[in-house]
Amino acid sequence: MNNTTRLLISISFFMLAFGTSASRVFAVSENITQLNFTTAPQTIDANATSTVITIQTQNATSSLEKVSGTTTLNLTSTSATGEFSSNSTNWIAVATLTMSTNSANRSFYYRDTTAGTHTLTVTASVGGVAREWTPATQAIVITGTRVAPTISVASSSVLYTGSAQSAIVSGSVPGVVSNIAYNASTTTPIDAGTYAVTADFAPDDSANYDALTSAPAGDFVIGRAALTVTPDNHTKTEGEIFSAFTGVIDGIKGSDALAARYASGGASADAPVGSYEITATLDDPDSRLGNYDLVYRVGTLEVSAPAAPAPEALPPAAPPAEPAVSSPPPPASRGGGRRRSPVVVVPVTPAVAASPAQGQVLGASVGPLTRAQAGSLVEFLRSFGVDQSIIDRVREVTHI
Repeated sequence: MNNTTRLLISISFFMLAFGTSASRVFAVSENITQLNFTTAPQTIDANATSTVITIQTQNATSSLEKVSGTTTLNLTSTSATGEFSSNSTNWIAVATLTMSTNSANRSFYYRDTTAGTHTLTVTASVGGVAREWTPATQAIVITGTRVAPTISVASSSVLYTGSAQSAIVSGSVPGVVSNIAYNASTTTPIDAGTYAVTADFAPDDSANYDALTSAPAGDFVIGRAALTVTPDNHTKTEGEIFSAFTGVIDGIKGSDALAARYASGGASADAPVGSYEITATLDDPDSRLGNYDLVYRVGTLEVSAPAAPAPEALPPAAPPAEPAVSSPPPPASRGGGRRRSPVVVVPVTPAVAASPAQGQVLGASVGPLTRAQAGSLVEFLRSFGVDQSIIDRVREVTHI
């Protein structure tokens, strides 16, 4: 009798001795192929605790099979906020549970704060080594009041730039914003003004938050830009017409076609001497001025008197004339008649007849007589009884 035969005979006697109980001993865990939930799927409120959930080890025919040693059950949920516990009243969150030797069932509880349908999964391992059993999976529905998110304009105020500017819209929860409209138009605004913004919103967490369509997000304001016009200061002479105005426009945005025109009350030829304001206005062919806060500054036009003409030059003085020689007086008449006054010629240069307007004094230039000679001439004239008017004239022209 060989060893194999002896083994078979021994097994046969063992089976006859212990009957069906022996078959149960050999079937403790060798036939486990899967894990299954034996309780039905549940629907619970958010933050509520489920009723008991039971997991079972089974064979290929879904019949109960006990584990042969301590086995670890690994619990997971597709919801990041889901929790497991072995006790519903004294809640301690766990990620694993232990099945004792020669057991086939293990119970636990579940709760979650996130509404939606989530999947619970249970796997098994022994000593940290995963068992090749089919995991158990089951859906659980968490219900709750769905929340309507809100959206708002993050960049509510900007300044006019001459180009299109978009509002930045964000949601109160993570999600995607689309179809932004401004005063019910999908055209991105350029001009200064206040625009009522609406948009669509799709929350990432669609289980707990509603999607939004054309929801109000607030106002988007494009403020007016500052624009300053400063005329340059200028001068002109009275009697001239002035038109060469210049100046600076500071703050034009984009391609706005704005041009300044300048004017002053002192620009005309008949404007008297003085200071005049230079003012400015803007030409706006494309109606863009509504996008600006305007500041018009004032320049100055100084009107001055013309320069005085230079005085005319006087002609050069003529050379002095040769002194005239007077004829000796004729002898007195023996008849005792009245003596005739001698005729005296006083040499006078042409300057004697010059006009006082030319800056000359009548008689300021005489012949080459010295003062002593002129005095002698006056005495000579008196000795001949010359009229006093003639003597005075001689004194006048000779300055004695």
